[in-house]
Amino acid sequence: MRIALLLLVFSACHARDQASSEARRVELRDQARLVLERTCGECHIPGQSKLDRPLAVFDLMEPEWTTTATDAQLANIAWRLKEPTIPGGEDGRPNDATDAERKIVEAYVELELARRAAR
Repeated sequence: MRIALLLLVFSACHARDQASSEARRVELRDQARLVLERTCGECHIPGQSKLDRPLAVFDLMEPEWTTTATDAQLANIAWRLKEPTIPGGEDGRPNDATDAERKIVEAYVELELARRAAR
């Protein structure tokens, strides 16, 4: 009887932790999207992009915008935000992403990669 009760408590705690982790991932996903709309939107928002290839990697207008990106492409998003100019930008404009914005994107990428690995 005690074992059954312990299993029930463990199961409830595990379900709560999973829900909390998913809520955090969704929150970071949406915050990262806002950063990337500003810094990468010219290539990753339909109607603004002149190329199809960036939209095939990720489309910022999709709710789960990273589902089309491979793990390597997803990891590359955070790396690109560290570059001195906007990668792929036609005008070579400086990358003005702040350290706080970079950390948001990095945290989301880390959570998303961990979620993928757990599947």
